[in-house]
Amino acid sequence: MGEGAARLRRARGGLAVLVASTAVAAQEGRGMDEVEAALARLRGDRFRGDVSAFVEGGRPSPPALARAARALREERGDVREEVARLVVALGTKTDPLHAQGAQVIRDPDVVAALVADGLAVADPAKDVVLDALRLHVPAPLLRPHAAALLEDLRRAPDASMLLVLARVKPPEGAAALEALVEREPAWEREPELRLARAALGDARLEEQVVDAFLAATDPDRKVALARDLGRVATERALKALASELRTDLIVREAYTERSARLDILEALVPSFLEEPALLPHRILDDEDYARAEAWAERRFGVQWDRPRPEFMTQHGIPHPPEDED
Repeated sequence: MGEGAARLRRARGGLAVLVASTAVAAQEGRGMDEVEAALARLRGDRFRGDVSAFVEGGRPSPPALARAARALREERGDVREEVARLVVALGTKTDPLHAQGAQVIRDPDVVAALVADGLAVADPAKDVVLDALRLHVPAPLLRPHAAALLEDLRRAPDASMLLVLARVKPPEGAAALEALVEREPAWEREPELRLARAALGDARLEEQVVDAFLAATDPDRKVALARDLGRVATERALKALASELRTDLIVREAYTERSARLDILEALVPSFLEEPALLPHRILDDEDYARAEAWAERRFGVQWDRPRPEFMTQHGIPHPPEDED
């Protein structure tokens, strides 16, 4: 091949690279235009669940997520709250377990954005973020952010943050609780502080909640204590929950009744977000309860002292028509 032909071939190759890179840049530009349009819509409307502009290859797009994180930090009021909902949905909807009905956020960049940008202002958006951190992010993914969470508790104390820290269980957590009470004694009366103390090493409080749950025979009290144990989320608390997956208690409300087993499963879910067998909405027949029980046997060595109750999830209660005058 002559020198001229070689130069022509190199030129064509360079042109192909240039054309390809230009096409990629154009595509990225169009993608960011869609991101800006999606964020602009939140300035006049609520978030309606569509995260497609922020997704690339089934995962959160890094530049799109970075733009959403900046909006989460900079916007205010209702707009910031809707951006918070968008970022949470981006995390849950792009997780592979979403297809099985799980609501879990395992993308480290989404978690980082929620902590660093979502907690920046004490407002309703922060409440959305704290609920997401508590209910949808596995505790191991929160532990690298423990220092930021503890600093947020010091700077702007919040009952929901106490419950987040109860899940994370940082070594400095108990001391942070005592420092909070010393600065603001009114926190001593808050039930979330009691649960956080039980989660962070107060064995006496932990035992009280566990024993009360195991002894409870009133359905409403049983499920309230189940929620408390789920928030404490120590090994002992979680084992106690798992051991009651064969309770026959039924919660009756004005127009519905449901098995208390659903509430116990709901209390377990935040600590085992990657276990679809625990999801209450997946309980469709008796075999689904059997799968949840098999998990309890494997995970905690639960041995049952009663047969499985008759199958029940939740259903409405028919009411007779009111008497007419």
